[in-house]
Amino acid sequence: MDVDKEFMDRLSVLELTEKESKLYYYLLKYGPKTPTKAAKSLGTYREDTHRTLTALVDKGMASVSIQRHTTYSAVPLDVALESLRLGRLHEQQRIQEAEQTLLTLSRDLTPNFPEDSDNFKMLKDPLKIIAESKQTILRAEHDLVFIPPDKLGSERRFGVIDAYIEAKRRGVNIRAVLDIVPYVVPATRELIAHGIQLRHYPSYRGVRFLVIDGRESLTSISLDKPRPFVESVAAFWCNSPTYARHLKTLFEFVWSQSVDAAERIAELSALDYTE
Repeated sequence: MDVDKEFMDRLSVLELTEKESKLYYYLLKYGPKTPTKAAKSLGTYREDTHRTLTALVDKGMASVSIQRHTTYSAVPLDVALESLRLGRLHEQQRIQEAEQTLLTLSRDLTPNFPEDSDNFKMLKDPLKIIAESKQTILRAEHDLVFIPPDKLGSERRFGVIDAYIEAKRRGVNIRAVLDIVPYVVPATRELIAHGIQLRHYPSYRGVRFLVIDGRESLTSISLDKPRPFVESVAAFWCNSPTYARHLKTLFEFVWSQSVDAAERIAELSALDYTE
């Protein structure tokens, strides 16, 4: 691969636009330039180049010097990469703070659904399904039962485990049934440590769902695919008490056929399959 193109492609992965990547690389390779000279060399308009240079300065990728002519220089690559990393970290923290604030504020909201109608929606994006799962869990007031998707352990990084723990902290009675295999043991132990009741059903192949307060449910239709972020997935949310009762009946049946989670973990430990 051409070195110049590969370098700019890698910059694009760091959330620089194509124009920003090309202009930063140009300054890094050829030294300080005025907007006019940079525009002429790159075959673009001066105004467009000036906007891109300003964006690079804002991102910590370039510096500006005002002498006889205004010139722009590329910040050394190691310094520029650190600036980008810190910028992404700050943005991630800002988003997390906004999420926490919104979730806190949403607890005071009461859904205003007509009593004589059931509402539902289809979710066809993994991140939207995860977000809806967290919101549904945090709306629980009294009772929550769930049979999670097969990848319970991977939900840690998306905050779903934290949502269950927060609901339990507020006094919600939570029970769950899952197939406890070695890679979900850490998440299982964490939930048990916070007082959530778990049971093990070997090789469970039924529908995955969660139900809160006997009225609202979220059913996984195809979230257990090997690559949920690549393949098509779907989930079904609704607030039908009738459908919730159906799922709750199914849950109670599976619960009655399950064994205590602690017993299953001890069995895996004895076989030396766990960490």
